[in-house]
Amino acid sequence: MGSYLSFIAFALVIVLAPGPDTLLTLRSSIAGGRAAGLTAALGVSVAGAVQGVLAALGLGALIIKAEPVFQTIKWAGVAYLVYLGVTALRAAWRAKDEGIDLNGKKRRPWMAFQSGFICNITNPKV
Repeated sequence: MGSYLSFIAFALVIVLAPGPDTLLTLRSSIAGGRAAGLTAALGVSVAGAVQGVLAALGLGALIIKAEPVFQTIKWAGVAYLVYLGVTALRAAWRAKDEGIDLNGKKRRPWMAFQSGFICNITNPKV
């Protein structure tokens, strides 16, 4: 029973803690407004649906058996999150140096969708 309760507590923390998808959606909303935030959320949702279909088709079991494939997906996700972080820091530093209002620049909807999709599809937790 103790192991089960520990598992439930751990699973609850993982499910409730905001992850990169949430932070990316918030970033898109702040940088590009409501439309960009909704478009990023749509990209996250489409990636989740793709992963659900692939899992239903048995790809998850195949990836677990092929450890290098899983590791490649995991490290691609890490690289993308590092890229997002560096990009956000550079934009903030540039705005600070040039006195630019970060909300003044709108992102194209396709870019927000693409960011949301890539962030979610490369997330091994999903």
